[in-house]
Amino acid sequence: MNGVEPFAYIADVIRKIAEGWPNSRIDELMPWHWSAETQKIAA
Repeated sequence: MNGVEPFAYIADVIRKIAEGWPNSRIDELMPWHWSAETQKIAA
C-alpha cells in the first residue's frame, strides 16, 4: 500500500529495533518514512 516490499521492510525494522532504535524516533520506522529513507539511500 505504501510502495514498500513487505519482507524487506519488516526485516529492516526488526533489525533496527533489536539494535536499540530509540523510542523517541519510532515514528521514523513507519512504512511511509521508511520508503522515503530507502529511496534516498538507493539514489
